[in-house]
Amino acid sequence: MLLDFKTLSLMVVVTSILYAITIAFFALQANQYKGIGLYMWGAICAAIGFLSATLYVRFPELLVLRFVTSGFLMLACYLYSLGITRFLDFTFNARWLRYLLISGLTISCYFIFSITRTVFKKSGFVG
Repeated sequence: MLLDFKTLSLMVVVTSILYAITIAFFALQANQYKGIGLYMWGAICAAIGFLSATLYVRFPELLVLRFVTSGFLMLACYLYSLGITRFLDFTFNARWLRYLLISGLTISCYFIFSITRTVFKKSGFVG
């Protein structure tokens, strides 16, 4: 039995949506834990990011899906990190983490534009 990318990505999407629902239910029921709300939003962002990655495989001509995928997955990592640090009650300056998120999004946008431009040049759409 061979598993292709579409099957694996569908499994990841279903798993991440179920995980986000579980964490959201837990956050709404047991809100005495610090950071669980941020972790919940991270799980929701990860589910949206994985869903948009699956949609990008289906519709590769939509450039906005690349931005949505990279943006939501990086935002999910950021929110996961903040949620864990608040839960563990670390004294943590999140400024460098915000700078890392902004630089990651900037680098992602640059590579998306440069790769798309290269593909368009090779196919003859851009002179």
